[in-house]
Amino acid sequence: MKIGKILSFLGQNFQSFWNFLFGAISKATATMLTFPYQVIRTNIQLEKDKQFKEIFLLIYKKNGVAGYFSGLTPKLTQTVINSALMLTIYEKILIFVRSSLDKIN
Repeated sequence: MKIGKILSFLGQNFQSFWNFLFGAISKATATMLTFPYQVIRTNIQLEKDKQFKEIFLLIYKKNGVAGYFSGLTPKLTQTVINSALMLTIYEKILIFVRSSLDKIN
């Protein structure tokens, strides 16, 4: 009987790990795919007299492809941990609410 409880407890802990991991992977992927657009958009806001195409070419001429990913590491650090924790906490709350509703019914 105790082994079953231990395995159940470990299963819940591993579920949190998987929620955290997949939350981190999904946010990292989304951030990396959209980051070049964010860099261009920020530069458009800073240089209001230039259009998308001009900014796009300017960044490429100055820094090459790497210019579109300038500042990616701090952004990943900020957003990935936040999203992974948020998904993990959301899943824990969902499990708690479901178990509470099951006890009521």
